[in-house]
Amino acid sequence: MKTSFSDSKGTASSPAGNLASTPAAALKQAIVLVIGLGGLGSAAALCLARAGVGTLGLVDPDRVEASNLNRQLLHLPSSIGHLKTDSAIASLRAVCPDIELKVHSFALDSTTAPEILHHNYDFIIEATDSGETKMLCNRICLERNLPFCIAGVSGHAGQLTTVIPGKTACYECIYPGDRASDDTADTDAVSNEAFNELLSPLVTVMGSLQAAEAIKFLSGNPSHLCVNQVLRLNMGANSFRNIRTVRRDHCAACGIGRD
Repeated sequence: MKTSFSDSKGTASSPAGNLASTPAAALKQAIVLVIGLGGLGSAAALCLARAGVGTLGLVDPDRVEASNLNRQLLHLPSSIGHLKTDSAIASLRAVCPDIELKVHSFALDSTTAPEILHHNYDFIIEATDSGETKMLCNRICLERNLPFCIAGVSGHAGQLTTVIPGKTACYECIYPGDRASDDTADTDAVSNEAFNELLSPLVTVMGSLQAAEAIKFLSGNPSHLCVNQVLRLNMGANSFRNIRTVRRDHCAACGIGRD
């Protein structure tokens, strides 16, 4: 059964369409959606809460498993068997008691998108392990003119890009068709437990970078966003690399005739 509710303990936050004069005030007014509460989403949500974002939306249909605990910072041993959204509420409340939470204990798909997105989010963080969901998020955010950041990890490497609809290369410009599914898999898709332990810091770093993208955008620093490029971190080699991308005129998602 689908579960969706608003858990508000503090003063209700207003959308950040009229950003305040200081970055802190802008973040307090902002409303950010985190899709996926695994390794990436856990780190992103915690960073955003600690930074002072006033409202977070949380989307995840799954329950916490013991194998999640080595890389998913929102969840504790006592969370095993519970919905990840419930575990996230408890952890985020411990960090920021006054944060407002919009909670959706079901997956993002074409049917649930209107219910999830009616809260008028200012920025979207896509943090799932699903290439299909990443493509869907790209299409939905383009249609609704919502800025977003997508990240994933595979092996020793993580990568990230941010999209400003109508202005920058979109996710499908970079990964046409269904090519993204293997290139941007979350560590949740890796079955070897020891390997996951090795990659735990990588997932946390990439999720934190996603939060940083949201914070830069919301606090008025769009010139420093990771747009028209893919930021790639190879943790095995301790190297960062920026790969330039371009908006493709004939992209099926954002190209000519699609704006």
